[in-house]
Amino acid sequence: MLESIEFTAVFGDEHKKVRLSEPNGGGGGYHIYINNYYHGTIKKVNYEWVGHLNRASELTSADISILADIIENSV
Repeated sequence: MLESIEFTAVFGDEHKKVRLSEPNGGGGGYHIYINNYYHGTIKKVNYEWVGHLNRASELTSADISILADIIENSV
């Protein structure tokens, strides 16, 4: 079972450290951290991945789909 996955992602001209981690105690979702900044969560609801992001996050629905694919391929 996935506890945490880390990788480097390219955002424009920048390389950033991304970490997806299951919160302590479960809950069925994953916390999204980019360069150690919390961006929100991603969770599977009714067989579809949904992102709940901070207002300051610049992640898009396409980014959530990519993160969901990474999780699916890591489990």
